[in-house]
Amino acid sequence: MNKYKRLNERHKGDRYIVGGVILALVLVGALLVWLISVTPSENNSGGDKETTTATSTGSIVPTNTLNFLPLPTDDKITLLAKCLARKKVTMYGSVWCGHCQDNKALFGVAFKYVPYVECPDNTKLCLAKGITGYPTWMKEDGQQLGGFTELEELATFAGCEF
Repeated sequence: MNKYKRLNERHKGDRYIVGGVILALVLVGALLVWLISVTPSENNSGGDKETTTATSTGSIVPTNTLNFLPLPTDDKITLLAKCLARKKVTMYGSVWCGHCQDNKALFGVAFKYVPYVECPDNTKLCLAKGITGYPTWMKEDGQQLGGFTELEELATFAGCEF
């Protein structure tokens, strides 16, 4: 009996070690499953892979291999943002608005040139302008374009080249 008591005392903490090892294996397995699901496959032809294409002028333009359309360059987006400012096309939105964040993201760092009004901070102005949803793009003459807007559509609305 004494022999069993000594064995029990010696291996008392083993169940914690075994439990810890099992927990670690489960976590590593979950991490691997997550990494596989978020990392695009090399052979996945359905993704939006970006490559480059040489134009007739010799410049290299990024293209989307899914639909073979040239992606806008940062310079092109900056020119659009500055054109919106010249034409006084303003975006009315809110920091918590997901579509507003998506529209801002299309411009990247060039969004600093886009006239923008944060409506929760300027409630009276937005109500006076007739803003009923976010984002709303508005020309100086009061013409509005509501909801998430692609850059091409926004350029057409504003009369800017894109």
